[in-house]
Amino acid sequence: MKPWEFHPAVVHFPLAFLLSSPVLDVAGLRNRSESPTRSAAGLYLAGVVSAIPAIAFGIVAWLTVPHSKAVHVLMYWHPAFAIFSVFLFTLLTLMRWRNRANAAQRFQLVPSVVASITLIVAGYLGGHLVYRGGAGIKADHDSRNDGNHTSPGQEDRPPSAEDALKEKQR
Repeated sequence: MKPWEFHPAVVHFPLAFLLSSPVLDVAGLRNRSESPTRSAAGLYLAGVVSAIPAIAFGIVAWLTVPHSKAVHVLMYWHPAFAIFSVFLFTLLTLMRWRNRANAAQRFQLVPSVVASITLIVAGYLGGHLVYRGGAGIKADHDSRNDGNHTSPGQEDRPPSAEDALKEKQR
């Protein structure tokens, strides 16, 4: 594996844990049940702890991944959103862990929604860096491909219905 490939391998864990926690907090608040409340507190903790290697590998990726000048500015925005989100989630974890048997307070839901939104934006920007910007990916396809998915040697395939429709519209 190349050094920058470790980050996308581990980043899904904190994403799943941290985005699930506010959902369980809302469920615990609505049902006044201890089970989702304790689960939410555990997921906050698991998310923050699993964010540590994701951030560490993110730093390695940031320092080593080959990328174009076109996406270079996103190389700053992606970690800024991610770190801000993890910071908010860390504060929420500290608040929630102390009172993990009690339902979240309504005022705690606002920062959890803000943290979730910024985490989603960070994930979107990370995906944009790779899928649109080609960060860390060697382009082995024709840039004139217009988004069609072809493998090398597949250029002589018969046209699909979509291709025929595009050709007809020209």
